[in-house]
Amino acid sequence: MTLGAAVLSGKIYAVGGFNNGIQRNVEMYRPATNTWINRKALPDRTFDPLVVAINKNLYVVGSGNRSEPPGKLWVYYPATNAWIEKASMPTPVGGSAAGVINGILYVMGSSSDLTSVEAYNPSLDSWTNVAPMPTGRYYLAVGVVGGKLYAIGGQDSNSGVLNNVEAYDPVTNTWTEETPMPTPRSLLTVVVINGVLYAVGGYNPGTLNTVEAFTP
Repeated sequence: MTLGAAVLSGKIYAVGGFNNGIQRNVEMYRPATNTWINRKALPDRTFDPLVVAINKNLYVVGSGNRSEPPGKLWVYYPATNAWIEKASMPTPVGGSAAGVINGILYVMGSSSDLTSVEAYNPSLDSWTNVAPMPTGRYYLAVGVVGGKLYAIGGQDSNSGVLNNVEAYDPVTNTWTEETPMPTPRSLLTVVVINGVLYAVGGYNPGTLNTVEAFTP
C-alpha cells in the first residue's frame, strides 16, 4: 500500500502507491521552489515499488503481493522524461528492500521468506545471485554505510517480528551479524546521516514511533 521514493539530483521522486487502487503516478518535488510537478507515469502499476537512484537515473523494481507484475525493472531518465523497461529479476519479490553500492542495485528479502539476494548491473542489464541473507525475512529495511549493506528488522513466518541486523560486504560477498536493534520491528524506514543508521517507526505489533540509531 506504500509508495516508493528516492532523491535524485536534489529532487524527491514519489512513485506509485495506493489510492482507491494501485497507482502509476510519478511526482517530483523541488525543494528550492517548494513545488510538485507530475512526471511521466510508470509503464505498469506496482504495489510497494522499490525505488533507488543510480547514475542520475531512477530505478524502480515492481514489488508486493499484488504487483503487476512483480520483479519487473524500469529505469526513468529525467532528461527525456521517459521510462525504459530493463531485465526483470529472476525471482519475483514482495515486501523486499533495496540498496545501492558502487552503482550496483541489490534487492533482498521477500514475503516468501526468501534469503536470496540478487544484484543488478546497469551496464550489463543483468542480474546475478550473491550470498544469501543469514535470516530470511520480509518487510525489512536497508541502509548503506561504508560500502556495506545493512539489512535491518523485518518479519518471518515463524519468529514473527525481528530485530536482526546483518551486514553484507560486496567485496568479500559475505554477511556478518551486527548488534540487534533494541526494538524488534517490521515495516520500518531506515535513513543514513553522516554514517549513522536511523531506524524509524515500524510495526510490533502496533504502530511504533520509536527511533533508534546504530553507528557501524
